[in-house]
Amino acid sequence: MYYISWAENEKNKRDSTNWSKKLKDNDFKYDGKEEKLRDWSKYDKAQIHEINDMLLIIADFVDEAVKRLKIEKDPEKGPGRPSYPPDDIAKAILMQQYLGMANRSSEGLVILFKEKMRLRTTFSYKTIERSYEDPFVTIILNEVFKMTQEPVSDKEHSFAIDGTCLPTSIKQNWENDKPVKTENKTKENNNKKVDSNKGTNETKEKEKLKGYEK
Repeated sequence: MYYISWAENEKNKRDSTNWSKKLKDNDFKYDGKEEKLRDWSKYDKAQIHEINDMLLIIADFVDEAVKRLKIEKDPEKGPGRPSYPPDDIAKAILMQQYLGMANRSSEGLVILFKEKMRLRTTFSYKTIERSYEDPFVTIILNEVFKMTQEPVSDKEHSFAIDGTCLPTSIKQNWENDKPVKTENKTKENNNKKVDSNKGTNETKEKEKLKGYEK
């Protein structure tokens, strides 16, 4: 994490003010950058083959992770619900997350891309739901994530970790909405209590009047 001192913060504010003034007075010197030419043919091919390439990358990385971890590909057979190869399930999870599909739709993806992803079995969406409980699947996913960081491990020197494990946008929305929802719920409960007490008091008053009438 980066900590900016008060002096540096004040300096940044002054610099921003000076830049704004120069922009208004047309006195800001801008060094133009040379426009880079884009190879549209390569760009088009990259867009066309993106999904195909990504699925093959997922399959290659998971297979390599299983080799590194020396995990047996054929699970032991025993009583109870049959177990599935953890590498197949790991591929299904990564494919699901990449394409942003629900669990039921992901069962269809497993059937559709079975050969391409080198899956040995097909399984239901319930297996995908339970997959995070499988320690072997978790180990494989962790190894895959570790492998993706290896090419840039010597290029990243400082970073911050968000311990919530939630995307920033979701976390911010949740934090912003929570006080409002809590406040509204509290008001609603208080109103219900007031209405309930009011109804009870009215009933008591009517019973008293009946007593006096008798």
